[in-house]
Amino acid sequence: MPIAPGQAIGQYVIQEKLGEGGMGAVYKAEQPAIHRAVALKILSASFANDPDALGRFQREVDIIAELEHPYILPVYDFGQVDDNPYIVMRYMGGGTLLHRLRDKSFSQAQILRVLGQVAEALDYAHARDVIHRDLKPGNVLLDESGNACLADFGLAKTMAGSRDLTTTGSILGTPAYMSPEQARGDKLDARSDVYSFAVLVYQALAGQLPFQADTMMEYIHKHLTEAPPSIVTVAPRLPPAVGEALRRALAKDRNSRPAHATELMAEIESALAAAKAAPAPSAAPGAGGYRPAPARTVAGPPPAPATVNVPRVEAAPRARSGLGWLLAALVVGGGTILVIAIAAVIGLVLSSRSAVPKVATYPVGDSPRALLFDGQSVWVANFLASTLTQLKATGCPAVGGSAPDPCGQTANTLAVDNLPVALAGEGQTFWIASALDSTLMQFDPVAGKAIAHFRLPNVPSALVQVGSDLWTANSFTGTVTHIAPDGRIIGDYPAGHNPVALVYDGHSLWVADQSAGALQQIDPASGSILSTDALGGQPAAVAFDGHHLWAALSDKNVVAEVDPANGSVLARVPVGKKPVALLYDGATLWSADQDGNSVTRLNVATARPLITISVPGGPYALAWAPCGSGCGDLWIADEAIHSVSRVRISGP
Repeated sequence: MPIAPGQAIGQYVIQEKLGEGGMGAVYKAEQPAIHRAVALKILSASFANDPDALGRFQREVDIIAELEHPYILPVYDFGQVDDNPYIVMRYMGGGTLLHRLRDKSFSQAQILRVLGQVAEALDYAHARDVIHRDLKPGNVLLDESGNACLADFGLAKTMAGSRDLTTTGSILGTPAYMSPEQARGDKLDARSDVYSFAVLVYQALAGQLPFQADTMMEYIHKHLTEAPPSIVTVAPRLPPAVGEALRRALAKDRNSRPAHATELMAEIESALAAAKAAPAPSAAPGAGGYRPAPARTVAGPPPAPATVNVPRVEAAPRARSGLGWLLAALVVGGGTILVIAIAAVIGLVLSSRSAVPKVATYPVGDSPRALLFDGQSVWVANFLASTLTQLKATGCPAVGGSAPDPCGQTANTLAVDNLPVALAGEGQTFWIASALDSTLMQFDPVAGKAIAHFRLPNVPSALVQVGSDLWTANSFTGTVTHIAPDGRIIGDYPAGHNPVALVYDGHSLWVADQSAGALQQIDPASGSILSTDALGGQPAAVAFDGHHLWAALSDKNVVAEVDPANGSVLARVPVGKKPVALLYDGATLWSADQDGNSVTRLNVATARPLITISVPGGPYALAWAPCGSGCGDLWIADEAIHSVSRVRISGP
């Protein structure tokens, strides 16, 4: 059907045609009721009566509606015009990645950021049993800030029904990016998308595809039979480790490829960072299990007010391990006393290990990502459900006892802005940062309602309150944003490549830059970067215990203790498989191990683990609720099972 500018389709007014493909056309339109630009994808008349084409179109609607992620293009609406189905999607004003690669308008840093976002979108879809099957730069859409959204899930299927041949024997997908198993028509899994993603990465970094061909069948033949040339032969400026990472990801045997797209990106970014870094002298670990400080760099100030002299926090002297001190003293004493004392100590250790606290679990919304204790209740931000759940959290009995457990009961569930990612605040109000809408909501817990909404300049990934002001980390844009209590944006400042977490030490703001594997020290008054401290791993979370900083290095499976006075790494404590959250409870440090389904308590004075507690699944965030002298409840957001757990901790 002919579509013209100014034509109304439902509640949308057509403005211009954006493009046309084999199944239909895409138009830019306006939704006047809320002054929002949208994209309308209308199935052409020749396909409207084609059951297969109509099925793919409907499947795109169904799949995207289930995949709520900042880097997956969302669907707003669905309808029909003159029997032609259409879907309404978010409008992306930055074109496609294909356009940016062709006009070479992206720097390598921008390309890596977009590829990282696509990798996260793929892993998210794969975790929900969906494979894309048509990954290419034309299906990566960009907004005005250069952030990516993965689009066109028309060929996507669940992994259980992923055979690629239609009943007529034709192959679906784009041959230049097609995995060998997809070309053969085999049953697919996530590693097929990883292969296609590796082709995209190769093209983005080298400026050309790994295979050159003139026909569809020639592309398919090369994917099936030929090894691609190493990317370093095409782009010699890249380090050999990048070529090795892509070689594995482009393996003909899917079992030789990385299981996740983010694994490939982590390898590539690590290789690029290592190539840029100056060689550091090797040194033996220091006494007490401490490691020597990594190379320290002091960054120049960004284009903002001049750097000011903000004092560092002086580190307190570390206490010697109590057990080590006791054993050292007993060695001097004498043989018989030593044997008896050691036996007593071993008995104490074994008895403490056997007294593992019990865990109570309470259901909440889909994908709990953040927790906050307001003095009475625990509030849970449910990421995919876009809700806020209030749980009773005072007067709680010991877990597993005979007394009834009133805690964990849902007192309220409220809708909030799309994809809440972080909570922060204290006193009579707190704050909710939401990713998809890029908003900050001020919330009154007593009234149980929002009292203010503010638009943020970037998509937030973390939130912290500093005095009466707020700061967000914006991993997509590599910045941190300073926000006044009235919502006024005080400043948006550079903060590395991928800032994902924040903590305030009373003087400075510390930002965990995951891609760079570093902590950035920022002056809250000016937004200037005061220093950059290398960690030797990718920080996913950061905490402050009053003296030292702690960073959860999710790729190294350790928590690193950092001296804020000079940036040196004092200790690295193994805590499981993937630490993603940290909490200082006023006396000890807690680490959440997402892949190991556990939480670990650390002694901050000795940098040693005290106890590891198993929890139901996917711990993602932590909160602490005191229950008296020497008593507290650790609350854990179990993202994988859409629940929150409570663990009663008694004693030091």
